Amino acid sequence: MAESSAAQAGAAATKAATSHAEAEANKAQAEAGSGEKAEEGPVVAVERIRRVLEGTTAGALVASKMLLVAVPDDATVEFALSVLNQFRITSLPVSAPEGRYLAAGGVDATTADHHQFIGIVSIADIALHIAQAANAAEQEKYMSAKIASLIGSTNESRSLWVTPPDKSLYYAMEPFGKHVHRTLVPRTTDEGKNFTLLTQSDVLRFLVEHKEELAPVFGRTLSQVLGATEEQLRQEKSAHVVAVRSSDTALEALRTLQGAGVTAGPIVDEAGKLVGTLSFSDLRAMDCATLLKLRLNVVEFVAELKEPDHFATLSSVSCALSDSLLECAQQMLEKRVHRMWICDGDNVVIGVLSITDVLKVFGPGSALMKRKHQDMAGEAAPQSDGKRQKSSQ
Repeated sequence: MAESSAAQAGAAATKAATSHAEAEANKAQAEAGSGEKAEEGPVVAVERIRRVLEGTTAGALVASKMLLVAVPDDATVEFALSVLNQFRITSLPVSAPEGRYLAAGGVDATTADHHQFIGIVSIADIALHIAQAANAAEQEKYMSAKIASLIGSTNESRSLWVTPPDKSLYYAMEPFGKHVHRTLVPRTTDEGKNFTLLTQSDVLRFLVEHKEELAPVFGRTLSQVLGATEEQLRQEKSAHVVAVRSSDTALEALRTLQGAGVTAGPIVDEAGKLVGTLSFSDLRAMDCATLLKLRLNVVEFVAELKEPDHFATLSSVSCALSDSLLECAQQMLEKRVHRMWICDGDNVVIGVLSITDVLKVFGPGSALMKRKHQDMAGEAAPQSDGKRQKSSQ
């Protein structure tokens, strides 16, 4: 292994470190010199991430959260919808007496009162179920259906993840990089075993709270994180962005999203410019009156549901490749959104950045982790043309 040279102005961190101590030495070297900021290598960046994430557990992160709000398997869709409205939440675990069902994924999610969680039903499941009603008369029939019958209607409700409370956050993040939005975390109370939810937003909030330690990663631009230019995103857009047309009805738009297996999409005009955003989470306060409005134009429908200035503040749901990862993460938390639309200078949607994408940067299978192992194995050869190496996605 080559020894670290004396710190020089603008020198990049040495990529040959194989231990924590050596990584710290590389960090010191990168920060030394004339004050020019040098980008840290993957070894140092990964060590920073691990120190932060391994310093807490899944149980500690959700210790102050309330226990699960759940509904029994024989509850009606109408009742489940009222619970979602009451607690202003977008998903509900469904419980049943132990042994009545095989829980989604075959996991053990049994509580002290001998009930087990069999799946999680979201507002997306309910909205698409009720939207099948052709008229108000049929709507009553769909509202009276048993909530358990909706489990499995969308990808996420087909599986149930349980994260041990003593698992470090570094490894607890793994399912969130696989488009899982929430996992159950067991908690022991005076009444015995129960559960709470660990969500993608919980983890993102934790990361932002430690932005100083994670500055070398959070300070990167989206272009660096995604390893892509505007032109590359335009070419890949059809594979990653499911847009709805501003001329569609809300019901048509929701069915477009559901057919593509996504829970949100940008509303665009004929030129592809961002007009607004439609998300199943917008329906968290859905009631019978809201359902009747699904046949409105999607722009009118969103205007009915969201704050009056939504269409005047599209910057809250859009970003540019030149924005830093931290800026986008903070905006997601502030606006309580799970994704932002990447736009070019003409406000044309060219890509999407989701919380899943952000968490992947910090997780065990991240491109940084892969580059770290390459560097330590001596496989990362310097580029002869001086261009920045594109990270794996």
